[in-house]
Amino acid sequence: MEMLERCPYCNSTDLIWDYERGYLVCTSCGSVISQLFADLFMPYPQSNAYTEPQGMYSIRESLREKDRRIYARKLSKISKEVYLYEKYSKKARKNVEVNIRALLEGTKEKIYRHRNDSMLTRLMEDDSELKRIIKEIVEKDPVFSSRTYRGKVAIAMMLKYLVRGEEPNLEEIVKKTSISRTHAKRLYNLVLTRLGNILARA
Repeated sequence: MEMLERCPYCNSTDLIWDYERGYLVCTSCGSVISQLFADLFMPYPQSNAYTEPQGMYSIRESLREKDRRIYARKLSKISKEVYLYEKYSKKARKNVEVNIRALLEGTKEKIYRHRNDSMLTRLMEDDSELKRIIKEIVEKDPVFSSRTYRGKVAIAMMLKYLVRGEEPNLEEIVKKTSISRTHAKRLYNLVLTRLGNILARA
């Protein structure tokens, strides 16, 4: 009989002999790979052939041990997530959420995001002109692009009004971006100053 070194189902090498029941078991996936004959492995009298050697797990014990390890890994993962969330949430300002996925997976997304950011994203998706202003003007300008996401959207809305030759409706911008009126006024002054500098260099 050929000695198996890997599980044919999950390719794991974590195989154990259950001498009490005569099975070869994979502790990784719990599969019973084949039935064994004790005299192939233990050349002792039949009365002692099924005695389980010290340190060997039975199938039931192996599965319980596997469940314990899985639970321990899950608990460790959850504990890490809670620790990170609490650590960063303490530094978050009002109405700002922690992007736990960015923390755990190391994505390029921002760790902190305002609760209204998803609403602003939908706003841009529904307004092609606003989306184009963000992409072609705001993101390419070193001053505008350094602002927060809400600030960028507010600047884009102001530029949209100005392109049409209209005075920006700050009340509408404040309502849609959830920035304060004071912040909106500062951004508008920044836009006017920035446009003045650009025109002066042209």
